[in-house]
Amino acid sequence: MSKEKKADGKIQWGRMIRKLNPYTIQKGFRYLKHYGPKEFWIRLHERFEPEEVPYGPWYKAYVPDLKELDRQRREKFDYEPLISVAVPAFRTPEEFLQQMIDSLLAQTYRNWELCIANGSPGDEVMSSVLKEYTARDRRIRVIDLTENKGIAGNTNAALQMAEGEFVGLLDHDDLLAPDALYELAAVLLVALGAFSCATQFKLGALHIAPLALIWGLLSAVAFAFYTITPQKLIQEYSLLPIVGWGMILGGIVLALLCRPWTVAVTVNAHLFIMLAGVIFLGTICSFCFYQAGVSIVGGLAGSILSAAEPVTSVMISTLLLHVLFTSFDLAGFVMILTAIPLIAVGEHWSEKQVVSLRK
Repeated sequence: MSKEKKADGKIQWGRMIRKLNPYTIQKGFRYLKHYGPKEFWIRLHERFEPEEVPYGPWYKAYVPDLKELDRQRREKFDYEPLISVAVPAFRTPEEFLQQMIDSLLAQTYRNWELCIANGSPGDEVMSSVLKEYTARDRRIRVIDLTENKGIAGNTNAALQMAEGEFVGLLDHDDLLAPDALYELAAVLLVALGAFSCATQFKLGALHIAPLALIWGLLSAVAFAFYTITPQKLIQEYSLLPIVGWGMILGGIVLALLCRPWTVAVTVNAHLFIMLAGVIFLGTICSFCFYQAGVSIVGGLAGSILSAAEPVTSVMISTLLLHVLFTSFDLAGFVMILTAIPLIAVGEHWSEKQVVSLRK
């Protein structure tokens, strides 16, 4: 049972007035004409409710320019999965339909298909537009339904057309940013690389011990807090004391769980030298260097680049300890390492754009 949408929030009228232009006014009238006053009012609330993080300035800071988009078009992935975009269409205004399809054609990632389920078999304008685009590009596929089956039925029909390894949903009057599928493909490389190493693509079993997987996930969550820190705390105390106290408290908790005092060790000068090396080089220096890198390439790129750390450990294990790995492990390492520069370059460009806007 679907829940009825309601417009409970308050509209920011000032922001709405600033957005007015001939195009938005025309689009508003068309939406009102096709979907009626109730749906129009709901959509108006959705678009102009107060934002916790203003999207406009963020988008201007991170939208790629023509040079960056051209670089993405020339980029070649080691693994380029077919991404299907499923669109349930019903009584879509001609201009909206054209703009939606054009946003797919403008994608910098080229291995995609657009699957449109047309729930308006009697709409000659829609049929004409769809025939024009399917003749222009073979990646655009259309099925004409005998009747409108509703949003759920039309969506299922579009999904049944999909032949890609991954499927995404898109509304018939929405647009995709030109780098949307490129960014998705880069993240998929990292995810599939990790999945390959962990399962060797066998869904029924893990290639690694369950305890190792649990600790790996906990480490990933903990690592996120290197770059996700409350802004108010940073402003009041600075980053290093916050992380230092976090490590002390975390160390106390882990000590209670692992009980290191039960391990027999020989206390001598060599032990203290090794401990000092771990604390100074392995913790303090590495953290400071990491934070300096994050300030240059940004938080997301820093997190992605950190994916190279376990891969580096694996390479050292192979060279020094002669640990053997399967072809699936090696394929996973290649996927992760390939995605790192792809994402890092784009994120570094975005951070430079933010700095230029702030000047």
